[in-house]
Amino acid sequence: MKGTGLKLCAKLSKNDKYFLARYPGQQGLHAVGCPFGEPISESNGKRSAAIIYADGFTNAKVTVKFKLGNKKGVAKRVPRIKKHSSEVTGRNSCKQQGMLEVMMCEAGLNLWIEPAKRTNASTFTALHSVAEKWTVNNAPLLNNFMLCDAETEHCTWENKRDELKGLSNKKSRAAVLVLAEVMHAERTADVWKLKLLKDSPMVELSEEMSSHLSEKFPSAFARLKQCGKTGNCHVFALVLISVDMAGVEVVEHISLQLMSRDYIPVRSFKEVKLANSAVKNKRKFMTHLLKIKGFRFVPDFEFFDVGHRCFYEVFGYSSEDYQKTKGIKIDYWEDKKIFLKHWDGKGRVPNLPTKDEAAEYHEKLRQAKKSKRARV
Repeated sequence: MKGTGLKLCAKLSKNDKYFLARYPGQQGLHAVGCPFGEPISESNGKRSAAIIYADGFTNAKVTVKFKLGNKKGVAKRVPRIKKHSSEVTGRNSCKQQGMLEVMMCEAGLNLWIEPAKRTNASTFTALHSVAEKWTVNNAPLLNNFMLCDAETEHCTWENKRDELKGLSNKKSRAAVLVLAEVMHAERTADVWKLKLLKDSPMVELSEEMSSHLSEKFPSAFARLKQCGKTGNCHVFALVLISVDMAGVEVVEHISLQLMSRDYIPVRSFKEVKLANSAVKNKRKFMTHLLKIKGFRFVPDFEFFDVGHRCFYEVFGYSSEDYQKTKGIKIDYWEDKKIFLKHWDGKGRVPNLPTKDEAAEYHEKLRQAKKSKRARV
């Protein structure tokens, strides 16, 4: 993968669940509120290095290593990420969701410059071009990673399942990472079933896994019932599936990514509305999933067609802590002299930033600077 600095590892939590995570003690560059960071410690005030997006690439060099794990008699095939040395200071590791977001950014899916229709097929073509650069012990990652677009036949999965079945034994289950768009979703009691391939049985999630999704991916989770119906948004799922000797499939871990109507990755349904509006109005913009080099915060959107650097924030929560963070972010961008527009997420999407607004903002900055010099 282009860029350097990112190393991923698998860790075992207290409830014997494996997850992709960063190495400890690397908190330094996380933005406030970043889901892959931790609260600042009062003792040292450090945060871990973040995944940084700059000049079209991330500071990431990823090598995935699939390794067997066995804990208290529960055998699993666990994704582990081999450590790399790097001269670039960067994020040492992240969870499975971080891996998905890095892939989205490397594929350029968060960037909308040229008005062109983006489809499920073209989206997966872009993701495939990124995945083919990643390796597993010097072998292609695609050997253990399936990208399934809307036209992928169920027989493709059946062939892979038979392959994994042959690799499994009494002590371990072989596994594969599957990335697909959720075509349909159903809920029975507290258990969800997802349809990832056409003409295929639905993948059933455990009650614990369903609870995990609602907690960790509330925006995407809330839109599962709309999958395959409205067309206003899409939900992608990155699923770690293991197969035992009998061919029984188990969902070991799952991450969700909410996408706009035109397959632009976003973090909330309010951002879906804004992205859809921006595309409809033929605007040039990008959504920010990863940290921007040199900035403390991560803006939701950046527009490129107003003549000046322009960020757009979507503030959708009303809690006291969130409102404090909102004020801090607005003041931060003001201090950085960056033109900022924001929306509280209520009602219709407001007017998008214009060249006149940006010019007026920077003219005020120039006048203020001129007045300050005159006083001196």
